[in-house]
Amino acid sequence: MNCGVEKYTQAAHMNLGKGQGIKASDAALAALCCDRPGMRGCHALLDQGGIFTKAERRAFELEMVAKTYIALMERGLLKVSREVS
Repeated sequence: MNCGVEKYTQAAHMNLGKGQGIKASDAALAALCCDRPGMRGCHALLDQGGIFTKAERRAFELEMVAKTYIALMERGLLKVSREVS
């Protein structure tokens, strides 16, 4: 969702709500590219790159999760329904 590279996609978890013994939600995922020969991927740069401040990282994560959800919906791979009780 960040650089446009295809076929090297990993599910990158948003680092929200995790802590000691608590994992990040699988619902907050972004499709980011992984490392490949000779090139760092967006997922590694986000997690280990140290290129963002905390606020920049949070904004980037939110943007990538939103773009991932939009792409999935546009391709018909994710449908959102509302249950009425």
